[in-house]
Amino acid sequence: MLFQYKASWTARYLNDGRMIVDDFKALALNGQEISSFVTLRTYSEVTRRWEMTGLGALQPAPNAEWNGVWTDGEMRLDAAGLNAEGKRVKTRIRFFNVEKQSFEWESSTSLDDGKTWMHTASLTANRTKQ
Repeated sequence: MLFQYKASWTARYLNDGRMIVDDFKALALNGQEISSFVTLRTYSEVTRRWEMTGLGALQPAPNAEWNGVWTDGEMRLDAAGLNAEGKRVKTRIRFFNVEKQSFEWESSTSLDDGKTWMHTASLTANRTKQ
């Protein structure tokens, strides 16, 4: 089943530019807020990867820590955690077709430790100045 919605995604620097906080909100076609997620991310020079954590407000989301790398023109993030039922879930996200004014994003989830993956969401983002 395909759902379409509009969303806003804002990012700003914290901690003298060493961290980024993202605020994502998705709206149903009637304008009702249906998803809200905030992340905090930073690049670790020691591990040479992005490290991220986040909290969802309007729907259950796995409590997970994310790690990511920029490779082959894409940002790839992986996480493992527990879903609302306490079951282990793996998630992977990729940012691709990254341009100055736009990018694409997709998410997949696995409930069997990565043996099979289910596409869970995708979006095309257009950047605007605030």
